[in-house]
Amino acid sequence: MNAIAPVAERNGALLGLEDERALMELATRPCESGRREFELDVPDMRCANCAGRIETALARVPSVDRVRVNAVRHHISLEFDPNRATLSDIMGAVSAAGYTPVVTPRADDDPALKAEHRTQIKRLGVAGIGMMQVMMFSIALYVGPGTDMNAFYESLMRWVALAFTTPVVLYSAAPFFRNAYICLSDWFDPRGGNQSLSMDVPVALAIGIAFMASVSATVSGSGHVYFDSVTMFTFLLLGARLLEQSSRLRLARMDNWLAMLPQRVNVARDGVNLDVPITQVRAGDIVRVAAGDRVPVDGIVTDGASEVDEAALNGESTSVSRQPGDQLFAGTLNVSQPLAMVVTAQVSDTRMAAIARLAQRATLDKPPVAALADKVARHFVTGVIVLALATYVTWQFIDPGHALWATIAVLVVSCPCALSLAMPTAMTASATALRRTGFIATRAHAIESLARITHVVFDKTGTLTGGKPQLMHVEPLAELTADHCKRIAGALEDRTNHPLSDAFDSNADGAVASDVRIHAGLGVAGTVGNARYRLGSAQFCRINRPPRDRTCTTIYLARETTVGMTPLAEFAIRVWLRDDAESTLRELERLSVTAEILTGDGATAAAEVSTALGAVPYSATMSPEAKLARVQDLVRGGSHLMMVGDGINDVPGLAAASVSVAPADGTDLAKSRSDGILLGRGLGALPRAIAIARRTRSIVRQNMTWAIVYNLTAIPLAAAGLVPPWVAAIGMSVSSLGVTLNAARLSRGEQAWR
Repeated sequence: MNAIAPVAERNGALLGLEDERALMELATRPCESGRREFELDVPDMRCANCAGRIETALARVPSVDRVRVNAVRHHISLEFDPNRATLSDIMGAVSAAGYTPVVTPRADDDPALKAEHRTQIKRLGVAGIGMMQVMMFSIALYVGPGTDMNAFYESLMRWVALAFTTPVVLYSAAPFFRNAYICLSDWFDPRGGNQSLSMDVPVALAIGIAFMASVSATVSGSGHVYFDSVTMFTFLLLGARLLEQSSRLRLARMDNWLAMLPQRVNVARDGVNLDVPITQVRAGDIVRVAAGDRVPVDGIVTDGASEVDEAALNGESTSVSRQPGDQLFAGTLNVSQPLAMVVTAQVSDTRMAAIARLAQRATLDKPPVAALADKVARHFVTGVIVLALATYVTWQFIDPGHALWATIAVLVVSCPCALSLAMPTAMTASATALRRTGFIATRAHAIESLARITHVVFDKTGTLTGGKPQLMHVEPLAELTADHCKRIAGALEDRTNHPLSDAFDSNADGAVASDVRIHAGLGVAGTVGNARYRLGSAQFCRINRPPRDRTCTTIYLARETTVGMTPLAEFAIRVWLRDDAESTLRELERLSVTAEILTGDGATAAAEVSTALGAVPYSATMSPEAKLARVQDLVRGGSHLMMVGDGINDVPGLAAASVSVAPADGTDLAKSRSDGILLGRGLGALPRAIAIARRTRSIVRQNMTWAIVYNLTAIPLAAAGLVPPWVAAIGMSVSSLGVTLNAARLSRGEQAWR
């Protein structure tokens, strides 16, 4: 296949690709075993039938797999082997299927899409002008049989109507015929092509049959003409499709993270000031962020102090202070004072880009109900064509003069798009609403499962508690001093990312641990100097003594010897509840969701947290196995359970829960195994996520009910001859537009969850 186009860059948008290594690196991301991940947009993809055709076309490209399509966002993600397939092979396959592949990080600025939008408006304009002119002559033709109209004038009006209808059919309706031709060619492909037909097939059949029948009647001078129906039908379909696509594009782009960033950035590089596109900013550049501007990429503050609004990143409206040495993230807003920063990641590797990819993964994967709807929709059009043929044959016996009208109405009124879009549009809008509240759904089933949640299990340390833990006191248990014990503990904790490790950050004093091994839920072991140490629970360190301060989290330090363990120190660490922990539990109670705490800490510390949160039930001294067993018991008891945890010891329980959630500051392992991630510093997004998911479930049911009832009602009425073709065109368009607009209600800010 030929390369799509030379490379061009305008307003930060990549408009075409050649198969060069540098472009491969820019447009794709590495994944396992030397493969690459490639994402592209297909703006003229409309529904599940379109998605199915594209998936089939891509399946023929060598080494391409894991193709995931979101028809609502017009987006495709896939993996391929760059040694066996090129970018032009992939984009050429999409193009050969009849669609327009676009690689652009800023879709709303892409000149190619703007040009396509202008062309759609021109087609609509031609159809509108043609319809108005044809209607004037059609009125005379309708009243002619009841008057003394001369046959010459009747024939003249038919020919004039034909003259105005022809450009409507050849120009305005051209996309219907082109897509139908490609679809039918693929359908009859002997190599085993796509076995589904797009909605453009019955549309093209309806327009073509009505037009050719009218041409025949005009030439022969006998029979009915349908030029008015052809032009009106084309105009209504183009207008409704333009409105529908605009609504869906707005819905898909409401969370377009890259669109909020500046298109060009002034950077200091090697002592020279340069004005470069944001895609060319690289690590090590110095960037100045003026007060009121958004941070373009991730970086570290080098000069200045200011307040930064991170709502675009985590959904929290409270500004945070940033000063030299602090991290800045792309998309956040510098509120008060100018800052200078050194860039640490290019735009595609920023934290916001990673969050967007996680969110996108959920919308590309399909829950079972959506997959079933897609499967039905893909075979829907074939059934409609068979039914239309049966309608035509039946009406030949009843009233031959009405057969063509009824057949066209059946072809037009059916709407598989509404069925296949009923769930994806709602899920896409829901994911956007969740993102804005500070919750990322990373898997397709998360939103559907969130709506059924009845029970939430919280880990304590690092989940209900947050912020920097405080080391309250150290009690030596042997010959080492408190400071010496703190240095050893600091060296061990420096090799972990446990929430309590921050209590020792300032105490390591250069001590280094080696041969470190983490024991999930128990502690850490490692070598410091010439000795082997353990830091963790009393059980792990084999210490049998009550803690000195039962209100704190207590951990112990012990030295391994040939004869056993030598206790060295007891550390009492105070951890603080997250600011919104109590209000979060109140909101969960308002939603009739039961909360429970599972913690590995002692009973006294767990009881203190429980009391502070309003006597929440708790279980203390829980090992990872015990947490897993409790989660499994609750699930077996009929609870739809969410587990919220941040540590490695929570991973088994997270895997067993219906929905697993990790805080943004949790361990990477916990986040990678979770169905959702909290982006903010608090827990307030949890009840909002459940409320949004429940509202999503309601809207999905409304959409599915409407799509099913509409088709089961409209198609029989059309077959019975009770629906004129122009009414059928309105009905089909309104049906798919309706499910889109209904889903968009989920994105109305706070109303989405209250």
